[in-house]
Amino acid sequence: MNFLLIIFQRLVMCITYKITPGDYVFIRDLIVCSDEAYLNELYNEITRNSDFLCSFTLYESIKNNKKIKLLELNNKNIETGYNIFPKVFCEIADLRHLTIIGLNLCKLPNRFENLKDLKILNLSNNKFQEFPKVLFSLTTLKTLSININKITMIPSKIIEMTGLETLNINHSYNLKNIYVDLCKLENLKELDLSFNILLFANENFIDCSMYSDSHLNTNSGYCDENSSMDKHGETFSCLKNLLIHNNSLSLFPSYFQNFVNLEELDISENDFEKIPDEIYSFSKLKKLEINHNRIKIINIGNNIFNNMLKLCIRNNEILQCSISDNALQSLVSLDLSVNRIYKLDNNILKLKQLKYLIIFNNVLTEIEKYHHTRSGPSYLNLELKNISVLANIFYYNNIEKLIIRCSERFDGSIDIFENASANSKIKYLNLSNCYLANIPNTIFKLTNLTVFIANNNRIVELKNVFGT
Repeated sequence: MNFLLIIFQRLVMCITYKITPGDYVFIRDLIVCSDEAYLNELYNEITRNSDFLCSFTLYESIKNNKKIKLLELNNKNIETGYNIFPKVFCEIADLRHLTIIGLNLCKLPNRFENLKDLKILNLSNNKFQEFPKVLFSLTTLKTLSININKITMIPSKIIEMTGLETLNINHSYNLKNIYVDLCKLENLKELDLSFNILLFANENFIDCSMYSDSHLNTNSGYCDENSSMDKHGETFSCLKNLLIHNNSLSLFPSYFQNFVNLEELDISENDFEKIPDEIYSFSKLKKLEINHNRIKIINIGNNIFNNMLKLCIRNNEILQCSISDNALQSLVSLDLSVNRIYKLDNNILKLKQLKYLIIFNNVLTEIEKYHHTRSGPSYLNLELKNISVLANIFYYNNIEKLIIRCSERFDGSIDIFENASANSKIKYLNLSNCYLANIPNTIFKLTNLTVFIANNNRIVELKNVFGT
């Protein structure tokens, strides 16, 4: 037995083991098995294979809760070439967290149902071609990650996994359909279906064929237009976080409108040309990521997204952004970086709760003049055509941290701080890469300034512009 012992501040013991045909007796201390005949069967699985090797790390807390991560496994089935999961791990008491990533597994043994205390299971990057049926017996499992496998469907019996809160099944390139029972799990809060292009290629990927004939389209086996389970029928209130990025979507899957209490949604890396209208119905949405699409215009109407805290729309083709006065009333962070925005409008600057505006890699040629002061600091990161564009930003007297970068030199004469108020709140100012030849004398107006950075400029004479 090879092991490494580490004690963490939270009193967690960490031991790395290596099981071989010549070194395996120590596992008797890890398992709860009083049946000597079955214990010998566990040993035989190891000893009958001269090439058997399994290394794993065991983390054990002071409360005896265990976490195991399998690091290496050589226990091949001669006929299939896939590894066989060692049954000994099905007999470990108080196992809460099990990680089995990239070990060439295609099945789990029936004894896996013994792991009644298991809360977190990661089976990613293996060779599963179907959803392991033995998992249906693990009713207290909370988090299941089964990414990067060859599963073709999520079966109806998943409804038996009543404790499931998080399901990650991304990068499942063979996945074609999902039984509607998945949506009915009462505790499911997070669902990751990203990188599943084949799944979303079929508009009717939610399979309702386990329901009565009146709900079926006899040709396809999917919910028909009159089904009580269709997109306008039953709603599912538990799901809070949905990830469907990288799926080549140009339309939002209408069935997902049934997740009425969504708080986080990621539809990045798709083919949307606008924010999908269906999303506006998610009144409780707090975070929306719609990066790397083909959106050209943002138009957010009154009373839309008023619970949203973070909106990320970077790496699109946005030219203009229109936000109504009564929209995004709670927004704290707005990321519009890497677009084609040329004008910073006051409909962005006047967002009441906005603290972080990230808009770099948009070459601004104009900042709209907007007199505004409110409580709460703001952070801005802007890229300007040249430094002459900057002056109007100081009408907005709520900025605490300001980072500026310019794409070209300005040869004219301008006082960039002329609009700074006597009680300017700016504490941090970064004018690096702005082609500055000097530090403007009027920087003294920024009476609360504590950090000033001006790297990579063309300053030839450094004067004392800050006073003594």
